[in-house]
Amino acid sequence: GTDVYSGAVEPNVSVVVDEVPLARTSMAMLEFDDLERVEVLRGPQGTLFGKNSTAGLVHIISRDPAPEFEAFTTIDYMQPASFPGSNAKVQFGLSGPIASSLGARFSGFYKESRGHLEDILQDKNVPNSDAYGARLKLRWDPADTLIIKLSLEYQNNEADSTPFTFRSANPAKEARDTRIHYSDSNRTTKGFSNASANTENSGISLIANWDLGSHTLTSVTGYRDFTVDGNTPVPDLDGERYDVTESGQVRDFSTFTQELRLTSNENEVLEYTVGALWFDNLLDEDYLQIVENIPIDGITGGVFPGFPSTEPTGVDAPSTLTASRISEVGNQNLGVFAQGTWHATDRWHLTSGVRYINERLTGSVERRRDIKNEATGAPVQPESVVKISGAEISDEVVTGMASLQYDWNDSSMVYLSASTGYRGGTFDLNASDLEEAFADPVKPETSSALELGMKSRWLDNRLQINIAVFDTIFKNFQAQLLEVVSDNVVPTGKFRLANAGELETRGVELEFQAKPTDALLVYGSFLYNDAVFNEFIVQCFPGQEPGEAGGVDNDDNGTCDEQDVSGGVLPNAPKLSFNINGRYDIALPNFDSSAYVQLAGRWTDEIQYTAEQHPLAIADAFSIWNLRFGWLGLEERLQASLYINNIFAQNYTMNLFPLSVENDRRDVIHVIPMGADRVFGLTVGYGW
Repeated sequence: GTDVYSGAVEPNVSVVVDEVPLARTSMAMLEFDDLERVEVLRGPQGTLFGKNSTAGLVHIISRDPAPEFEAFTTIDYMQPASFPGSNAKVQFGLSGPIASSLGARFSGFYKESRGHLEDILQDKNVPNSDAYGARLKLRWDPADTLIIKLSLEYQNNEADSTPFTFRSANPAKEARDTRIHYSDSNRTTKGFSNASANTENSGISLIANWDLGSHTLTSVTGYRDFTVDGNTPVPDLDGERYDVTESGQVRDFSTFTQELRLTSNENEVLEYTVGALWFDNLLDEDYLQIVENIPIDGITGGVFPGFPSTEPTGVDAPSTLTASRISEVGNQNLGVFAQGTWHATDRWHLTSGVRYINERLTGSVERRRDIKNEATGAPVQPESVVKISGAEISDEVVTGMASLQYDWNDSSMVYLSASTGYRGGTFDLNASDLEEAFADPVKPETSSALELGMKSRWLDNRLQINIAVFDTIFKNFQAQLLEVVSDNVVPTGKFRLANAGELETRGVELEFQAKPTDALLVYGSFLYNDAVFNEFIVQCFPGQEPGEAGGVDNDDNGTCDEQDVSGGVLPNAPKLSFNINGRYDIALPNFDSSAYVQLAGRWTDEIQYTAEQHPLAIADAFSIWNLRFGWLGLEERLQASLYINNIFAQNYTMNLFPLSVENDRRDVIHVIPMGADRVFGLTVGYGW
C-alpha cells in the first residue's frame, strides 16, 4: 500500500482485526500474540470489506476462548552477531470455561528492544523500546442460537524514534563530520535525547451472531483509540549547524464502527449476504517543528514558503524557526452492500456483489510560523498565521465485483474475477500552501482489477499449486512526494501528497505447497509484479538537471522544476520476488519427543523507494536465509528452538529517501533494520 507520512491519508490496504476495520495501517502495528490466523487478500476488496481496500486487505483473527482449560508461555531472545542490539519477548496466555455458557481467554506480552545504531552525539546505541500489552476475550452462549463475543485489547510502546542515518552525502558534508561512516552499511548517526516514537493502542469490540434458521444475523460493534507521540530531531544537519531540535507530532485517532449483516443458511443454490457498515473516525493532530542555528541571510532570502522576502542583511547571526500546527479531520461514511453466489450447477458458480458508499470528510487547521534572532529574540520576519475551518469533502460511489468459478473436480478449480475499489480523498496537512491544499484536496483513488487464476490439489493432497494472473489499474493513485525548495539553506525535504494520473500493476503469482513424505514439508511462492506509472508529472529529485531523465526548466532559471515519470516504477514494489521454506520432522521414539530442522529463504529484486525515481534511492537485490533447529517433548507441551536469521549476514535496507540542505542528490538517508546482520536467537515455550 501507499507509505505516506500524512496522518489524514486513509490506507489502500485495509487492515481488519477480528472483523473491525482499522482507520489507519499504523494502528495495525501490533504484537501478533495469540492469533488464530491471518488472511491476506489481493485487492480490490471493497464489496464486503468497504472502502480503503483498493490494493488489498489483511484480516487478523485472534483465538477464541477454549472449551477446556489451556495455558502457554513463550520466551524469545535474539541478538545480532556483529552489531549491537537485542530483542527479548515474553508471551503468556490462559483460556477455558468460567461458567457453563461462558468462556474466557486472556493473553499478554512484554517486549524489550535495544538499539543497533551507534549515536555518536549521545554516545549510546539507539533506538530502544519497551512494549507491553494484553487482550481479554469472552464468549457467551446464552442460547443455542446466539453467540456473543466481547474483546478488550490494550498495547503500549515507549520507544525512541529511529534517527536519520545517512547512506551517502556530498563531499562538503562528509568533510565537516568524519565520524559518520557514509556507506550502504552505515549504522553511525546523530540524535537528541528527546527522540521518541511512543504509541498507545486500545480497542473494544462486541460481536453477536444470532442463528435465525434460514439466516444468521451478525452485529459487529467496534471502538478503537490510537495515539502516536513522535519526535525525530536532527542535529548538525549541515555538518556544523541547522539543529532540528523538535520535529514531531501527537496524533490521536478515535474510531467507532457498527456493522450489521444478514447471511443466508442452508441454501444449496443461492448463498448471499446483505448488510451495512457505519464508520466514524476523528483525527486530532498537534505538530511542532523547531529549527535552530540558521544564519539570518538564509531567512531573509525568502526561501521559506509562507514568509515574505526581505533583503539579505549580510549578518551571519543565528536565528530560530518555530512552526506549529493544530488540525482536526473527521470522516464519516456509510456503506450498504450485498453479495451472492449462484451455484448454477455442481461445477459452475457465479458470484457478484455491489456496495454503495456515502462519505463526508471535514477538516480544520491552524498553523503558525515565526523566525527570531536567537541572541536578541527579535523577529526576523513577521509571524505567519493560517487558519482554515469548515472545509468539507463529500462523495458518493458504487463499487462492485463479479467472478465466475469452474470446478474441475473436488480438488481443483479455475476462476475469472473483476472488481473495483475506492479510497476517499483527503486534505494534505503537510502541504506548504495550506490554502491551496484545502481548496484543492487530494482526489479519491479508484482501482479496477482483472484476475484469472487456478487453485488445485494433487497427489492425494500432497501437492498444492495456486496460480493467479492479475492486472489492476489505479486512477488518481495517492502518492507521496518529497518537496524540494531550490537554494534553500535549511532542510529542504518535505513530504507532500499528489495524485498520479494512472498507475498499473500487473503480473503473475505462483504459490505451492508440497509434502513428498510425512516428515518433509516444502512451500513457497514466486511473484512477478510490473508496477509502473502510466501518467504522472512530479517535481525533480534533488540535484536533477534540466534535460536529465526528462527534467524540465519551466521558468528558464537554470534549475529543474518538474519531470514526467510515466514508465517509472512504483516505490517499494520489486519486480521479482521469491521465497521457499522447508521443514523436516524427525521422530525420537526413545525419548518420547521429536525434532525438526527448518530452512527459509527469500530473494527480492532491486527496489526504487521514491516516486521521483531518484537514482540513488534504489536498493540492490538481496536474499535472506534463516535456519532453525527445534525440539518438542512432553507430548509437545515443551518446545525449544535455536535459530540463525540472515545466515550469510546480507546487508539490506528497508527505505531510502533524499534529505538535502544543498539540493544535492548525494544526501540520502537509509533505514537499516537490526536483521541486516546475522542474528542468533532462542525460543522456549511450555503449554498446559
